[in-house]
Amino acid sequence: MKKADRTRGIVCSKCGHETLEVKYTRKREAKIMRMRQCPKCKHRFLTLEKVVFDTEPRSIANRPSENLSPTN
Repeated sequence: MKKADRTRGIVCSKCGHETLEVKYTRKREAKIMRMRQCPKCKHRFLTLEKVVFDTEPRSIANRPSENLSPTN
C-alpha cells in the first residue's frame, strides 16, 4: 500500500506529516475554525469546517427494500 493510500484527513501543508495538534477551536456562525499545528515541523495553519449539504434522515419505512433472494 502506498503512503498516500494510508493518509486520512488533513495533513501538514508544509511537510505532509499525518498527525496534527489542534491548538484552538472557534465557532463562527455556521462554521468551525481550527488552528492546527504540526508536531514535526511546528507549522501552523487554519482550517474551516462548514456544512456543504444537508439531508433529512430517512426512516426505515422510506428505504427501498433489498432483495436478498438470488437472481436467476
